[in-house]
Amino acid sequence: VTSSGVATWPSASAVATDAAGRYDLGGLYAGKYRIEFTPPTDSPWAQEAWNGADTVATGADVTVSFDTPATGVDAVLDAGGSVSGLVTDPEGTPLEGIEVTVTHKGTGGRYDKVALPGADGRYVVGGLTSDTHVVGFRDPAGRYQTEYYADTAD
Repeated sequence: VTSSGVATWPSASAVATDAAGRYDLGGLYAGKYRIEFTPPTDSPWAQEAWNGADTVATGADVTVSFDTPATGVDAVLDAGGSVSGLVTDPEGTPLEGIEVTVTHKGTGGRYDKVALPGADGRYVVGGLTSDTHVVGFRDPAGRYQTEYYADTAD
């Protein structure tokens, strides 16, 4: 769970939920914030901003004051879609450790999810919102050129 200040939406504070799904973003200055709920990459749940918005930019403001806690800033996350596949070299040999990045196209990289294929070259990235995404493949070791789904350069 991340709170973002209104100016350019930089992260102001972040915490993990407890086993019951509760969180407390204490220590914020008085002002307006937007809250986003970001599950782990391997989670089946889709990310969202408070009040059911897809992004922080379209989310609703939460006003924080020193004397009254902002309560009821809850979310019910929807199950997300997933992207899965197999990463191979030009000869068809599975590749392990290639960084697979799935980016929500409408946010300009704001919502990236990353997976690393196992020894069999297979990967699954879950918890994606229903929309257009770009899938990229990058070799951290630099042996293979970065490319994107459908053999495009970007």
